[in-house]
Amino acid sequence: MLSSTAEDGEIERTLIQLRKYWENVKAKRKKQLGEEIRDLMSTGGGPHNPCETSCPEVEMAVPQLNYHLGYHWDGDPVAMKEAAAKRQKISVPEVTAALMSTSSAITGTSGLENLHTGIATSSSASEPLLLSTPSLKVLSSLLNTFPKIQLLSSTAPPPSSSQPPSVPPLPPQPPSPPSQSPSSPPQLPSSPQPPSQPQPPPTTPNITEHWVIERIALIHEAREKMWLQGDKELHCERLAEAKLNRQAAEKRLQQVEKSQQQSDELHRLEMERLHVKLKFETQQMELKLRHQEDMQSQALQAAKDQHEQESRIREVQLRKLLGLPDINQDSNL
Repeated sequence: MLSSTAEDGEIERTLIQLRKYWENVKAKRKKQLGEEIRDLMSTGGGPHNPCETSCPEVEMAVPQLNYHLGYHWDGDPVAMKEAAAKRQKISVPEVTAALMSTSSAITGTSGLENLHTGIATSSSASEPLLLSTPSLKVLSSLLNTFPKIQLLSSTAPPPSSSQPPSVPPLPPQPPSPPSQSPSSPPQLPSSPQPPSQPQPPPTTPNITEHWVIERIALIHEAREKMWLQGDKELHCERLAEAKLNRQAAEKRLQQVEKSQQQSDELHRLEMERLHVKLKFETQQMELKLRHQEDMQSQALQAAKDQHEQESRIREVQLRKLLGLPDINQDSNL
């Protein structure tokens, strides 16, 4: 009965420890996932500071861009402001076509108020912005920042029937002349710059290419292998912990049984000691009583002898007083 109660208590403590350990592991995984998402988004979870330029070409193309993410790191949506819902919306293919065109001009950034990526933007540009051909570094950074935008190269094969048809690019618009106030002085002609050498048209990575798909598959396989390895290590740790807990419980049970045996042995020895002590005391009492009886008998015998001697002396004295002959003399005659 005692061993079963100890086993039940040990099992409950082991389950509580395993539950706490599993909750700590889940919290650690959630924290690691949040850090991975934060690294992928590359924003740090806060508003963009226009004074700190991460890429000069992006700053030249879209100056004074301010955006803020509309999602927490745990996936819960944040209620956006009502003013953002009233802004003008443009589609992602239009932005892609505007970025891919070589002679397009953006007259303002009012169209970039709200994209379908959960990012609210605002701008205060008042002059037309000339957009040159973006380089591969800029397009890669934009592709990493907005993973929902897919940039297709001009040499990419036509989309298959399974993919939805994309919106055709907008026709190039001539750059509008900058507005000048009458009070502003006329601008001086700039010095002629040497003609730049013609550069080959940049190509952007196509997500439908075979090497991109293979790389994504390898990344997912490596991540899945890492997760499986982590689960396997966690399972091995839990098995080892359960084995150690079982060994500790068995050891404690053996100690309890050993202590019980020792207590039983001590009780038996104590009972034997008490039995021997009682026997010895009984013998001592018997000897004492016998000695007392001997002493009493000796005292009675001595008293009897003394009484007989005294009676004999009195008798002799009485005979002398009466003038009677002595008994000893009569016996001699």
